[in-house]
Amino acid sequence: MSAVTLGTPVPEGSPVSMLVKRDPWTQFEECLTDILGEMEKMLQTTSNGKKTITAAKQQKLKEIKAKLFDGTDAIKRHTEDRHNSMPPPRMERTNTERMERMEGDIEEIKKALTMITSAVTRTRTWADVAAGRGSSDIDAERAKQERLERAKQLRAKTEVVIGFHQATDEIKETLHTATDQYVQSTIDEHIQKITGSNIKIRGIQRPTKLTVKLMCRSEEEARIIREVDWAGLGGGKTVKQMYGIVIHGVSKTDVDANAKDNMEIKEILEAENNIKVARIAPLTRRPRNPQAPTQSIVLFTESPEDANNMIRMGLKTQDGRIHAAERYIPQC
Repeated sequence: MSAVTLGTPVPEGSPVSMLVKRDPWTQFEECLTDILGEMEKMLQTTSNGKKTITAAKQQKLKEIKAKLFDGTDAIKRHTEDRHNSMPPPRMERTNTERMERMEGDIEEIKKALTMITSAVTRTRTWADVAAGRGSSDIDAERAKQERLERAKQLRAKTEVVIGFHQATDEIKETLHTATDQYVQSTIDEHIQKITGSNIKIRGIQRPTKLTVKLMCRSEEEARIIREVDWAGLGGGKTVKQMYGIVIHGVSKTDVDANAKDNMEIKEILEAENNIKVARIAPLTRRPRNPQAPTQSIVLFTESPEDANNMIRMGLKTQDGRIHAAERYIPQC
């Protein structure tokens, strides 16, 4: 192959002519197009075996693309204006400088696109997707739920639940027929008799036929009432409130949820996670695959703080794995 020297005409269509004619701005725009294409793949979700992208995300991509190419055109015009006002430099040096400058610009654009992608692809629940809620709506809803949860925890500290499942038949019949006012006055009399104080409850609720929830005036009064012996009231008993947390994918070799005595397992979990475990139970009595090596369990604790910490931080088991945890909602 003969060498090509300066001043020698380059044959049209030859590889050398293609390299000379290839505009760096075209390369830059092709690079932007490739980046946007990769972004679109990242934003796609699979539904019924097909990859699709939501209208909102598609619109966001169009806006990003328009801004990027508008900026590219502006830079290109500015560069051309400076080029026209300056003495013509050597072509080799101009292209090299422009390519180096564009490489730096591409790195900055990649960083910006990474930040935009993380904001656009923020995790949303299926309920959020169905309702068409944006990130600001999700944040507001999350803040509302946190406020409600805190209020619920504060309210729980002033509530005491009494169960009469082991009570006499006479007491059970009375609970079935008596009014709330009569039940409340009877409980007030029993509390005053046992404690020797003038404590009176603020009100009652009856979640079930044999359960009475006492709403106390303060946390201190609730603490005193929890210590009351209810045996003299027909066999009642204070019911400790439990908070259940569901953990999936737990190895059966680490946790046997069906064991009658799992004290050792509870001690290990308490030491690994700095929590207090009341009891452990399987999520379902009849799993679909009894031979599966893993299982879903429900861990109960009397502390709402421990329950919230497990939901936020996960549960660490004996094998060192940290499992995601979620609130247990009993199925009716």
